[in-house]
Amino acid sequence: MATDSTIEIKRGDDWETICTFTVNGVALDVHDCYIWFTAKTAKEDADIDAVIGPVRAQIPDNANAALGIYLFTLGRVHTDVPVGSYFYDFQLLDRASKVKTLGDGRLKIVQDITQTVAITP
Repeated sequence: MATDSTIEIKRGDDWETICTFTVNGVALDVHDCYIWFTAKTAKEDADIDAVIGPVRAQIPDNANAALGIYLFTLGRVHTDVPVGSYFYDFQLLDRASKVKTLGDGRLKIVQDITQTVAITP
């Protein structure tokens, strides 16, 4: 995952992406690892003051894990935050309890048009 990447999400939308992590060009096996996403107004804010998260990523329970592939999801409950620009990062806790920041950058939450969700047949 790249550093200094920008992610843009409409406020209140469900969002997911399939990520592939590598270290020095080699796929990072994420089986039995934990990956978190956190977004904050300021980098030095405490995790408890995060605008989003920390949210744990869903790590695949299949051969994709050995290829460093996992599905990361933010639900609308996570993205229903004030419109603005935030700092984010993905961190990994590996099987040896080592922490590594895998990617970081800016998260832009942009204004949505429809602000209510109604399901009608």
